[in-house]
Amino acid sequence: MSKKLQLAAVALMGAAALSPQSASAKEMKIAFVAAPPPAMLLLRIANKYYIPTVNKRLAEGGDFKIKWTKAWGSSLASFKDTFEAVEEGIAQMGMTLNVFEQSNLPLECLTSAPMAPINRI
Repeated sequence: MSKKLQLAAVALMGAAALSPQSASAKEMKIAFVAAPPPAMLLLRIANKYYIPTVNKRLAEGGDFKIKWTKAWGSSLASFKDTFEAVEEGIAQMGMTLNVFEQSNLPLECLTSAPMAPINRI
């Protein structure tokens, strides 16, 4: 398991511990919102690897569970509204594409220059 995935799982569990609803509950509800369709690579990875790994780790650590609601494919928020849905508490997790949230994620803005054609000899 990669360090990034471990850190993400720890961050998620830490957020769950700080959540007011998890103080006395054995199950936490998390709405995972994303505007792209479920066939997108990052959402397939989340669905087939990330969520099952978090569930497995929680099952090994005790009786705490997460009830996932996958609101993908703009079913809860559009591309431009995903960040705000998490910010306002409508969803607890969100996958945003930084090209739609440049003003909210200034450190994530990427610039690119067109590549020069490669001359073949």
